[in-house]
Amino acid sequence: MTIQAKRFMELSDILGMRLRCNECSTEILVPFDREIRVKKFRTCPHCNAAWTTNGTSIENAIEEAMQTVRVLANLLQGGGFRAGFSLTLEIKPETCDDKD
Repeated sequence: MTIQAKRFMELSDILGMRLRCNECSTEILVPFDREIRVKKFRTCPHCNAAWTTNGTSIENAIEEAMQTVRVLANLLQGGGFRAGFSLTLEIKPETCDDKD
């Protein structure tokens, strides 16, 4: 017999987006309940390693993803729309060799 455990998360459980520097491992958390300042993601705040380059599409994609999660979570929590479903995200299971 095979047993498989799946984990799911509601959009309302997402508090923010974490960015971790590939060079120095500094981490920042960008909370969804505050203004998004995407230009701050261009370099690591600690070691100044390049994260994005000035005006690239990744900056826009990060901002759009954060905004989309915010809007969708609000709509699904009764923000003027009554959904006939619940929406959750499946989360990859942790394994012993997973690294942050």
